[in-house]
Amino acid sequence: MIKHLARGVMTAVLVLTSAVGLGVSASAEEDQFAPTRAFWTQYGVPAETQDALIAELLAGGTIDAFDQNAVPVSSRQHTTLEDSSTVATFSDGSILVTSRERPDRRLTSNSVTPDAVTTYLGDCSVTSGAGWVSYRGCNVEATDGIRYIGYKASYEKYSSGNAQILATWDAHVSCTYGSMTTPTVAYSRLQSTSTQSAVVKRVSTWTGTGGNSSETMYLSLWVTRAGAASVGTS
Repeated sequence: MIKHLARGVMTAVLVLTSAVGLGVSASAEEDQFAPTRAFWTQYGVPAETQDALIAELLAGGTIDAFDQNAVPVSSRQHTTLEDSSTVATFSDGSILVTSRERPDRRLTSNSVTPDAVTTYLGDCSVTSGAGWVSYRGCNVEATDGIRYIGYKASYEKYSSGNAQILATWDAHVSCTYGSMTTPTVAYSRLQSTSTQSAVVKRVSTWTGTGGNSSETMYLSLWVTRAGAASVGTS
């Protein structure tokens, strides 16, 4: 679902650029926010709320989902055979969706098993063996419908009670309004400790069209010493 939005964003940017060159600004604006509206509709954001959010952006403002300090009024989990996601809703009706690929949902057990088994989901794979589970090339993503950030990650957990993030790469962003910088690593602790999780944080700066507003967007992968992985935006 999140990857579908990313493709839509790229299409919208190309359409907008072409339309502006032809001087068709009104039509371009509708095309620009089409993937955003489709995404919001998919998650139940009412049309009148969508109109208000877009109007706020066009006026040079921001929405609550952009604010790192904003507290969601509600949050719900959504798990499929392919990924695990969290949908946070804010007071102005904006949403923030974080997602992590989970090919291990296709296995009969998510525990450490004695026999090595590999399950694939595109480029993402999970292999479990005697005392370990390894996730390789799995997508970590976040979007609020306007901005998108994602990267691939590999990490492992061990029955001895620790975990580590092996690598993150292919960091990319897209947006339907404004611009975003190339994501960089803001912080990393690759090995879990007795009191702290392993974590990698990547960050991009979003700037609204015209430069009237600017916000940072973080995407973090956390892996506890017990091997529980989660995705956050702080």
